[in-house]
Amino acid sequence: MKTTCTCLTVLIAASACLAGEGGFVPFVIPHRPGRGSAIARSAKPIGTDAPRIVAAGGQFRVGKKRLRVWGVNLCFGACFPRHADADHAAERLAAAGINSVRFHHMDMGRFPRGIWQAKDPGKLSDEALDRLDYLIDQLARRGIWANINLHVSRTHSRVLGLPQPRTSYDKIVGIFTPALIEAQRKYARDLLGRRNKYRKVRYADDPAVGFVEITNEDSLFMWGADRRLASLPPYYAKIIRGKYAAWLKRRYGSTDRLGAAWGEGAAAAGRNMLVDAGFRLPKLAQVNPRGWRLELHGRCAAKVSSLGKPPDAARVEISSSDPTNWHIQLTQGGLRIRKGGYYSLSFRARSDRPRRLYYGVSQARRSWRNLGLYGAVRLSKAWGEFRAGFAARASDESARVTFMLGGSGVAAELADVALRPGGRRGLMDGETIDAGTVALFGASETTARATDRFVFLAETEKAYFDGIYALIKRDIGCKALVTGTIVFGPCGLWGQSGMDYIDAHAYWQHPRFPGRPWDPANWTVAQIAMTDQPHRSTFLRLACERLDGKPFTVSEYNHPAPNDYQAECVPMVASFAAAQDFDGVWLFAYSHRTDD
Repeated sequence: MKTTCTCLTVLIAASACLAGEGGFVPFVIPHRPGRGSAIARSAKPIGTDAPRIVAAGGQFRVGKKRLRVWGVNLCFGACFPRHADADHAAERLAAAGINSVRFHHMDMGRFPRGIWQAKDPGKLSDEALDRLDYLIDQLARRGIWANINLHVSRTHSRVLGLPQPRTSYDKIVGIFTPALIEAQRKYARDLLGRRNKYRKVRYADDPAVGFVEITNEDSLFMWGADRRLASLPPYYAKIIRGKYAAWLKRRYGSTDRLGAAWGEGAAAAGRNMLVDAGFRLPKLAQVNPRGWRLELHGRCAAKVSSLGKPPDAARVEISSSDPTNWHIQLTQGGLRIRKGGYYSLSFRARSDRPRRLYYGVSQARRSWRNLGLYGAVRLSKAWGEFRAGFAARASDESARVTFMLGGSGVAAELADVALRPGGRRGLMDGETIDAGTVALFGASETTARATDRFVFLAETEKAYFDGIYALIKRDIGCKALVTGTIVFGPCGLWGQSGMDYIDAHAYWQHPRFPGRPWDPANWTVAQIAMTDQPHRSTFLRLACERLDGKPFTVSEYNHPAPNDYQAECVPMVASFAAAQDFDGVWLFAYSHRTDD
């Protein structure tokens, strides 16, 4: 203790002397790079005849030496700086110890913010390509490799005049829709097949282009893919349903054999566990404590009333709402749930205008733990019938069913609500392989049916990534290392198993957007340091996303600002990556703008 106190006293005294009467000591990152800085790189230029980065023994190697990547991302217009700015940026990055730049989101917009022509969004901009050529050359002169992202935020469906898929940047549908896949293939051929004006070599043949990524953060298993796949617009639903029918035909041969396989574990539904399923009691929960209850949070205001008969329904009128869906809830508790038991929820619903209704079954105490069911449906003026099933994750003597109506001021009506034990079904009435009427998702489906869907989606996803990989490697002849996308669970990891390396992303306290996604005027960053929450650390997940024998990288990482704990970000990711023997980290992001 005495030694520690003495050292601390010396440091404080030294700081006071340095600061003088002016307060804190200035800490300035120079605008012009310091060539003699301790972290500056003195790497040799990457010539067009230089040895390439290869994946060998689960590591990146250049010649006989191990390579670890310490990089940054450039996004949008930052990928296309003016020549003078490119010189300066490349010099500054080298002085900061960077050895790779990931070119991200450059496919989104029109020049100068993106790579497409301002007048014709279907063609690449000559000016953008010239600036990209020059920047890659300047980086290569300082020993910095390029990581080219092919599909990030390009919405090919809009340019092609296809129906909008209700997913961001054609995510999910771009994995199985032929027209969108062909558009991605064309972009890959046009960009990787381009001859760099300054390096006199194709991107595909340039040793300075060390990495290529097929598509950013895209999978059939995340970003609410189950919900989105179940509610696709007709154009995309027809495509995926046709592919599923063909897959089932190859697997089972006939509807009878399919029905027999999926019927294992089916069980009839039992008695309704809910009271007042028809919402007939005039004061609802005020009459029966176990009945329905309207729960309000924040400044939300609403009232619920019984419509009487016919139909037996409840109407929720909302006079004040906020963006949080659970701030207005219609719930019923007192439900006994058994772990491993199967339960089916069914209901009818409508709304005055289109809106989304969330539902679930959870604990009714402060932890509010989900017991296996959470979903959402789209409502319209017409009554719709909805059904969902789940296997309970835990037992609870007083669980509750909840309908969440916040996030919108649109009134909604509910009827015929039932929660029953059992109700698991295999092949539904009217579903046949030959007619192609087998739905990708079945309500209250058996384990066999759910398993087949997972296998089909996993094989579809892997076929997509393996196909684009073959185009890049074989047809285009690109010699860079190729990854598909980041890992999304075990099925996603299997889908990436044919790539040259495995990639992941992680953010601690990513910005939250309570209203419109990516609203620049309405977002928050939580003031929670990861050093105070080690059990929630992003690194725990990253450690589980690797594949034996493959190099592993994290191509996006940050503790987004503004926050009071930014000092933990870089030392922690660098230390963890070194301890876990990662092969690369790209911090997000160096710049988003052309003129920064």
